[in-house]
Amino acid sequence: MPDDLISPIKVIIEHKKTISEVVPEDVTREKAARWLDVISPVTEWCGLIGNQLHDKRRLLRLEREAALYELAEKLKPKLEGKVVTPIPAKQLIPNGSSPGSAGVAVAV
Repeated sequence: MPDDLISPIKVIIEHKKTISEVVPEDVTREKAARWLDVISPVTEWCGLIGNQLHDKRRLLRLEREAALYELAEKLKPKLEGKVVTPIPAKQLIPNGSSPGSAGVAVAV
């Protein structure tokens, strides 16, 4: 058989089937309500943890403010009569030595 008589053949078979069904609204609402009942304790727990973290941060901030006020009261007699110039705010940069630290370093 000569090579010039052979031609390629391409066969494509497609079969499409579409199925549609109407699901009553009360069934989907019931499934959604059950799903929310399942995850509700988890979301409530996450909310409680978030509230605890918020309260802890607020308490730590108050403790820092109290410590700074106490330090200012101790230094006040030593600084009386001396000229004190505050550090410009542009030169203050976060320390970043540890997460949550309130340290401030002075840029030189």
